[in-house]
Amino acid sequence: MTPGSDDPGRPEAPVARPERALTVRVAGIGGTGVVTTAHLLAWAALLDGVDVWGLDQTGLSQKAGPVISDLRIGPGATDRSNVLGEGELALL
Repeated sequence: MTPGSDDPGRPEAPVARPERALTVRVAGIGGTGVVTTAHLLAWAALLDGVDVWGLDQTGLSQKAGPVISDLRIGPGATDRSNVLGEGELALL
């Protein structure tokens, strides 16, 4: 079935509409999967008309080091810095 078609056997997927921007941190080793995952989430938000702002911290990823991608998703996401402050993380 295509999206938006009438299929009585399949419920419509719920869509979250946050009242404020939520913060997401994707973390891992090496970088490729972390950055790709964060960018896929960001693109999905943008395609749905949701504000998104991100920051990739790759550092020593070429030496099997830690990689972190932070995303701020939702209304007002672009109104402030994309760096997460203490206590702002909603999803890791």
